[in-house]
Amino acid sequence: MLYSLEHATNAHSNSWFLWGVGCASFYFLIWPKLSGKIEYAMLKNAAKGELGKVQQLSKLSLFADMSSNVKNDKNKLVVLELGISSGPNIQFYPAKSLLIATDIHSMGVESVKHNCLANDIELMKYKEAKAEDLFFVKSNSVCAVVTTLVTCSFENKCRAYKEIYRVLIPGGRYYFSEHTAEFEGKIGMRLLQYSLFLPKFVLFYCHSLRDQMNDISKVFGAENVKAKKVVMPYADYTWNPIILSAAPRVIGYATKI
Repeated sequence: MLYSLEHATNAHSNSWFLWGVGCASFYFLIWPKLSGKIEYAMLKNAAKGELGKVQQLSKLSLFADMSSNVKNDKNKLVVLELGISSGPNIQFYPAKSLLIATDIHSMGVESVKHNCLANDIELMKYKEAKAEDLFFVKSNSVCAVVTTLVTCSFENKCRAYKEIYRVLIPGGRYYFSEHTAEFEGKIGMRLLQYSLFLPKFVLFYCHSLRDQMNDISKVFGAENVKAKKVVMPYADYTWNPIILSAAPRVIGYATKI
């Protein structure tokens, strides 16, 4: 009887161990690919409909003067976009620009190629890469760097911003439009962001409580950052707490001096 009880206890312990190993294997080996597909589909759909129209208006203003940005020694505007997804930002880039596109997956590569052709943009390179490791981009070689709804998933935000600074030519700009931590002192929004932090991190590796303006200012210098914090008009999406929690936004650019 004692043997049977001990045997059953050991079997129960082994079952929990195997269950734990199985869950960990799923999360770290299988989930990243599945999560990437879900996130890609969400971002692609977000560029459509009323939600897309709201974001387009802010992007039109953000990229309005990109054509007057400093050029490289061949008088070409070289744009590096990190986390390009399906390429919804390409339509805002000046014609004849040269584009280096990156993402942590290649699901959107065909869509990016199509958008480049449709907008007279030359796709120089598409690379699967993290923002923290842009080894394939030479220092002082890029005229503009772009991120939109990307910096929340930087694994090492300080290193990523330093890489962005490194690849920009002097006078080049880093353009960003990112959801950020609540900044108006609204308790409801703050509670919403805090309550969603863990599920958003587990599901999409999203650090939704970051203050990007502060982090960017540390690298570029506060005097070289021209940005503002706004609350996007997502009143029609009160039914969707994930979208609503991303309404606080920091939009602007930082210049490398």
